[in-house]
Amino acid sequence: MMVVQWYFNRERTKKSLRGSMKKSILYGLKSLGTLTVTSFITSWFFFIRIILEYVLKRMNTAGSSKVVKAAVWFTRCCLSCIQKIVEWFNRNIQIYAAISGDGYCKSMKGAVKLLMAKIFSNLFANNLSSFFLFIGKLLTSAVGAIVCGSIIYADTKQIMLTPTIFTLLGSFFLSYFVIEIVKLVIDTIYFCFLYEETYMMREREQGLKPYAPGDFAKLM
Repeated sequence: MMVVQWYFNRERTKKSLRGSMKKSILYGLKSLGTLTVTSFITSWFFFIRIILEYVLKRMNTAGSSKVVKAAVWFTRCCLSCIQKIVEWFNRNIQIYAAISGDGYCKSMKGAVKLLMAKIFSNLFANNLSSFFLFIGKLLTSAVGAIVCGSIIYADTKQIMLTPTIFTLLGSFFLSYFVIEIVKLVIDTIYFCFLYEETYMMREREQGLKPYAPGDFAKLM
């Protein structure tokens, strides 16, 4: 909500950002029904996947043929892909609801229309951001391990791999959650840009300044 209010604010001063924070709380309460529905759908699909995973494990244990193993592997891949797609759509529905203030059904219709209209650019932007964020996770993990190893070596004059490896894994684990938040912010800003380009062209024709920051608009 806060990112949406920040984007659709031409001033972006400290005073206006305080007002955006209040608006984000108000819009968050207004969109609480949409958030509940999307969370319920995601949780329900996750529950179904857990049940199917259990069935697939039993099938894999009972049957040792290559056909059964291939079928189990293929089904797991399909379930994982479908879950990612459902989560992606639900996240964009929530963003659309935060922008427009509409309910779940209208937000779903509007979000699907926006995403399908520029499906290739959406996939490209999503994969590009995911790639750079993954590089960020690796760099964060590597820096954490190097710092830990350097501190240990400076103190003991020995290279100790065990604490360094644990630090590497811990840094990757922590960076995963932090960078997921960064990814959510990036997706929200991009979706706001799509919304502005699609539904707010009349303001452009009237000569009003676009909401998108100048450098971001040039990049897109």
